[in-house]
Amino acid sequence: MTHITFLEGPAFVGKTTFLKKHAKGNVCLPEASEYLGGDATFPAAPVDAISMAYCMYFFVYMENLRLSGYRCHSNVDACLADRFTPLSSMIFFRLRHHLGFIADPEYELGMTVTAGIISRWLRLPLATYSFVRFRFSSPEVLAVRLARGTRNTELSKWESAAFYDQQYRQTLPSGTPVLVDGSGEANIFEQALSSDELIKIACLGAAPANHEDIDKILPPCVRKEIETRVHILVNQETQQ
Repeated sequence: MTHITFLEGPAFVGKTTFLKKHAKGNVCLPEASEYLGGDATFPAAPVDAISMAYCMYFFVYMENLRLSGYRCHSNVDACLADRFTPLSSMIFFRLRHHLGFIADPEYELGMTVTAGIISRWLRLPLATYSFVRFRFSSPEVLAVRLARGTRNTELSKWESAAFYDQQYRQTLPSGTPVLVDGSGEANIFEQALSSDELIKIACLGAAPANHEDIDKILPPCVRKEIETRVHILVNQETQQ
């Protein structure tokens, strides 16, 4: 059975470099930004429950397509993926709320709806799963790496990197390997999480909303619009 390991941590911490270093002998899936042709193709950063739901469906639908890519390499048992996108998105929502960009009532509703979207539409491959967590050693290391830039400027701040580190420490299973500044090696078979365990982790403890409530926030016509948009982006990137 295939084993998929997700690399998680704040922006600029060295996940992509680690992925490229271990490309030989493994299937390596790029993060959402590279997969879709740049973060300028993403939906706008969420400000309320509706935009949270829009973003999450966008990334869940994209994740289904991205994770299906490993199946093209039936002779390879290990897959490395730059982020588990639904989990990264949920932590980004938490950061936006923490920074005051999403009000409490909208955030609380948005978290239940987005947890419902994950539970209802995420289609994980038949595999076992694990994580490798990346963290910075200091603000100075982050400052050196900021030249790459990011659309969401809040991700370039040390406070945000520290927030991400705290969230991952609280969310990922105990025993998850940790790499500092992207250096070193990690056992990518450290855990063998099931798809149900992975979905539970991604929901961050939020109780999923029921289907009726989800459909009110994110009606079928909007879901179809998102699906079309994601397919166009994926096709554009694969044809280049």
